[in-house]
Parts: sequence; structure tokens; C-alpha cells
Amino acid sequence: MDYNDVWQKTIKQLELELGNTPVNLFFKNTHLKTVEENGENKIVTIASPNAFIKQTLEGKYLKSLHQTLGLILNSQCVINLIIEEEISPKNNSLGQETPLFSEATENYLKQQNQDNILKNNISRGGLNKDYTFENFAVSPTNEVAYAAAIAVAKNPGKAYNPLFLYGDVGVGKTHLMQAVAIRILQNEPETKLKYCMSETFTNEIIEAIRGKNTPKFRNKYRKVNILLIDDIQFIAGKNTVQEEFFHTFNEIRAAGGQIILTSDRPPHEIKLLEDRLRSRFEEGLTIDIQTPNFELRTAILLIKAKQMQKDLPMDIAQIIAKHITSTRKLQGFLSQVYAIQEIKPTETLKNIVLQKLNQEIPAEKNLKPRVYINPKEIVSGVSKYFDLSINALYGPKRSKPIVVPRQFAMYLLKHDLNMPYTEIGMMFGGRDHTTVMHAVEKIDKLANKSENIREEISSLRQKIYG
Repeated sequence: MDYNDVWQKTIKQLELELGNTPVNLFFKNTHLKTVEENGENKIVTIASPNAFIKQTLEGKYLKSLHQTLGLILNSQCVINLIIEEEISPKNNSLGQETPLFSEATENYLKQQNQDNILKNNISRGGLNKDYTFENFAVSPTNEVAYAAAIAVAKNPGKAYNPLFLYGDVGVGKTHLMQAVAIRILQNEPETKLKYCMSETFTNEIIEAIRGKNTPKFRNKYRKVNILLIDDIQFIAGKNTVQEEFFHTFNEIRAAGGQIILTSDRPPHEIKLLEDRLRSRFEEGLTIDIQTPNFELRTAILLIKAKQMQKDLPMDIAQIIAKHITSTRKLQGFLSQVYAIQEIKPTETLKNIVLQKLNQEIPAEKNLKPRVYINPKEIVSGVSKYFDLSINALYGPKRSKPIVVPRQFAMYLLKHDLNMPYTEIGMMFGGRDHTTVMHAVEKIDKLANKSENIREEISSLRQKIYG
């Protein structure tokens, strides 16, 4: 048996399975020493140049070696790893010192160590490792926020401090905020940071006061280089919390630290927020992230599928993106679809998606809005359906016979045309975007619970789109 030939075939197969980097580092300096028969098995002895290589092969690649050699030798194999006696870790045949590891191996180990430090820091900071800039889909609805986040990551504490991101649920505020933190950690692994929800911040203050341990709390939050608080609007009206956050904010920024905040509305619209905090929030950069458009939702689906190591065809991604506007629902929907595919492997992915969409949005089944429908046509259709004047829908009156049709109109403008909440609010007499959000959410909830409401929506669409 030509041991060298067998080993070269093994190396080539391992390159296909594992990739070039680990094979170059851990296999190419080894060789097949002997193959001995032992009943139905073959005892394969593989010689390594040093203890580190031997331990790595035993710890990470023994299963791959078993499978690959078993196929090549057409036999069950028992792997015996040894350190080659003729190869000294200190001296080569010329009597010169030989390094224990090659430069490539040392670089690999250094990179592995840096990666482990980064992973630990991401975990310790309470961050989601998948919330990176690389996994963030960019479109006109969020490109300004993305550019600002990149600038902050490059120059924390100096560019846009604080960075205040606001928008509807699921538009990517948390993702973008954490992407800044992860990029900073990649550049400066020793950076101290803290991420939490405002509710967590509030609860920890309460516990610190109750336990008479506020110095520990203050050290935890005020000594960081980067502070990220999600849903900061919830501290409004809580005087003690606002007092503590005001001093935390000032101390971090005075020390050159970066603060990033998210909210569902801009600072000037947060009721019961102290003026001094509102002033601090507005000193930096405040950016509105709009609800993702069709193209962005499609891109998000493709990115999520790639993270799940799935192949999602473009046409299927577009079908899903057309019917589901919430980015949070997109990932959940995708996970459910692939779970069903595992249970029903003979069913095509497209059929699973269509069946699932019909279950999710029965009111919209077989109804396709005209591509170039005008927002005013929707309002006009709603006014005729409910026998109201258009001025009544646009006007200030809040009686139930007018409010409910108005909410239906807002719902259709959002779901069918994907208009931003702010634009819909302006269309209806300059109403606040949170009023529009409430209207859309209310009809959404009613449609999920009531068949009558779903039929009402279906009839409305028939009236408008024909």
C-alpha cells in the first residue's frame, strides 16, 4: 500500500469537507505512518510534528479522519495519533532550532483568540451577535440612520453624541444600535459597554434603592465607554429614574463615552419627559427610521435565509415581502415555513409559503390591490363605503361613526400602499404618527380576532379595487 498516495487522497477529501485553512494548518505537516490489519478493522497510525497538532486533531477532527479514511480504505478504521519521534520540536536535521508552530499556525491561533475575546465581550455586553452591519439591509427608508451609525462606530464619543434612533416596532433600531457596539468591539476589544432595555435600567434602580446599594449600580452604568438604552421613552414620568439617568448621561459623555438611544417617537413627542433630558437627547443626532419598503423587506428575507443556511429563491422572497410588512413577523414567518418543509419534504417551498400566507391573512386572499392606486382613491372609497364625506374623515371630529372608518382608511393606506405613518398623519389633518400607529394596530388586532372585521376589510377592498 502506498501510504503517501492514501494520505494525499485523504488531504484532498478533507479540503472539500473542512476548507483549505484548517487542512493547511493541521494536516499538511502530518503523514500516514502505518496501516495494520486487525480483523475487520484497520489500525491507522498518523504522525504529527508536535503535541499541539496531535491534540487539535484528536479534539476537533478525529470524526472527519475516521469517516474519510474509512471511505478511502474501504474499512472501519481505528485512528492512532502519535508525535513523530524523528521530528524534534526544538531541532531539525540541520541542528537548527525549529519553531513549535508555523507562522501561519501562530496567526491562526492569534485570530482565534481575538475571535473568542470578541464573542465573550458581545455576550457580556448583552448584545445579539447577529446584529452586525453586514447583516443589516439598507434602503432609502434607513440609509441616513445607517450612515450615521457607521460614523459613530468609526469615531465613538465624538460623532453624533447621543445618537437617537426612533421609529415603529421592527424597523431595525435595535439591530443598528447593536451593530455600532459590535463594530466598536471589533476595533477596540477592551471597550466597556452596556446594553439594556429602559425597563431593565428602571428595575435595577429600584432594586439598588431598596437594597441601599446605589454606588454599585452607578459604577455599573457610569463607568462604561458605550451606553445603549432601548425604548428610552418608558423612563418618562418616572422622576427618580429620570434623575439617575440624567446624571449617568452627563458622566458618560463628560468622560468621552458614546450614548445611543432608541424610542418609538422623537424626544419632543415623549410626554412627561423632563425638559433637561429632552434637551440632552436633542443635542446629538435624531433620526427617524421609516417602515421598510417592499425592496428592503425582500432583502431582509434573503439575509435571514442566508443566516439560517437556507436557499430562498427571489420570487418566493418577493411573495412574502408583498404580504407581510412587519420585519419581526418576516423572520418568524420564514422560520415556520422551513419548519413545515422539514415535516413535509415533498411539498414545494412555494406551496408552503402560499398556504401559510392564506392562513396568516385570510382577509386578503385572492385580493390584489391595483399597482398604481392613489392614496386619495382609498380615502374616497372608504368614505363612499361608510357613507361619509371625505372632509369628515380628514376632520377633527372623534365620534365613533367617524373614528372607525378613519381607522380603516389608515389601515389600508399603511398595509396596501406602505405609506409612512407620518405621511398618513399629515394627510388626516396633521395627526401625530402615534395616532396612526394606534389605528393600524387596532384594526390589525380586530381582524385577527373577528371574522366580521376580516369580511369588512375584504368588502372595502372590493369597493376600492374592483
